[in-house]
Amino acid sequence: MPENITACIAGGVLCGIGAGITLLSKGSGGGEEILGLLLMQKYKSMSVGKIFNIINVFVFTTCMYIYDISAGVYSIFFAVVTAVVIDRVHLQNITMTMLIISKKEQLEDLIFKAVHRGVTKIKGIGAYSGEETNILLTVVSKDEALILRKILCDYDENVFIIEDESINVVGNFQKRL
Repeated sequence: MPENITACIAGGVLCGIGAGITLLSKGSGGGEEILGLLLMQKYKSMSVGKIFNIINVFVFTTCMYIYDISAGVYSIFFAVVTAVVIDRVHLQNITMTMLIISKKEQLEDLIFKAVHRGVTKIKGIGAYSGEETNILLTVVSKDEALILRKILCDYDENVFIIEDESINVVGNFQKRL
């Protein structure tokens, strides 16, 4: 019995990493991921892992009644582990805010060109220095944040970036494949 749980965890982690890497490479292993990507764009609260879980729990619950209950339970456990790992590896599922503070101008244009996201620009004043500064706020996927961070640091070596993953976006935010 413990070896079955270990196998479910290890197999789920490996499958989740493989499926997540496949999705990051703009590929797919089959229908569940494609359906997950499509529904993720339409429904903001959906992710590939959630769709994966919904489909697999239904299939494995049906199989529990037809075949063996223990095999069905282990299969559901495996599917849940896989789905969680897919959502952690597939960076498009992770939405984050970026607060960008810089004295340089035109950073918002770099953001528009790099990731095609909206930006809110706020004029700030440094409390210590009293100097004017630009504060830019944008919401991006974690994948886009990696791209944006490099571009901003190359443009302004003194840029100050605050990132936060613990957000929930309501409104006009498009999840992209």
